[in-house]
Amino acid sequence: MYRGINENVHYNGYTFHVQTEDREKRAVVVSTLFYRGVIIAEERVSYGDNTSSDASGEGVGEIIKRLHLGLIERLKRGEFDERIRALLATEKEEPEEGENQLLSFCCEAFIPSLKKELGVELDHEEIGRIKKEVETLEPVLSKENYLRICGIVYQMIKDRCDTSRFRSFVKGYAFRAEEDVADLPFSREVFQQVLFDDLVGAIGYTLGSALMEKVFSEVHSSFLKKKDAFRVLMNRILSSGVVQKRTTEQWREQMARQWEERYRSLMGNTQGDV
Repeated sequence: MYRGINENVHYNGYTFHVQTEDREKRAVVVSTLFYRGVIIAEERVSYGDNTSSDASGEGVGEIIKRLHLGLIERLKRGEFDERIRALLATEKEEPEEGENQLLSFCCEAFIPSLKKELGVELDHEEIGRIKKEVETLEPVLSKENYLRICGIVYQMIKDRCDTSRFRSFVKGYAFRAEEDVADLPFSREVFQQVLFDDLVGAIGYTLGSALMEKVFSEVHSSFLKKKDAFRVLMNRILSSGVVQKRTTEQWREQMARQWEERYRSLMGNTQGDV
């Protein structure tokens, strides 16, 4: 009788566990995706009385195989990336002493976003090479180190990715621009310069990065041209569950005022609306 499969699956530098089993008493096959014991996804198929006792072993076995392989395929297609990032964010709110912040950024944010934004998926060997390169750098998340990572990754994927799209992707993760931002139109970079440091101080780097990614993933690029784009996105940040839970109402009101003033200053628009 074919009654279950247990398998470790490597994806984006992390090890997941897929367990598929026949819960015979309930006549149901359950396939579950775990990360460190936490359920990421689950799928069930009930076979009830549709198979005879003689044929049920083979029939259930086929169901087990189909569900098991299907769940692995969905994982590698990136269907659960948002759930995984959210889980990682709750696991690591602040860098622990001695933690390699640069390596964490690569594994938890940069590499997963390559597939989402550019459609480029790195295999396990490529991820391993990136990790080795990162470990030779200072374990600090700085602009200089970030650009080095971009160079390393680009050499790996340049034959699979349009150069202009990769440059746009790199700018989306850029830290502080060296040029005067007062002449820049509203963008993710400007938004990040206005409030990211305060946000990190309140909820931590990992949660702050995940929240920023979520807010911008929910709007089309054309939305940024709207007159009130900054205020809308700022309010989404301040009204998010993680910020509401970890800050006071007084802090949120103070930040709203400071961020609007800072934004006007950066945009050279001290009189106009945000």
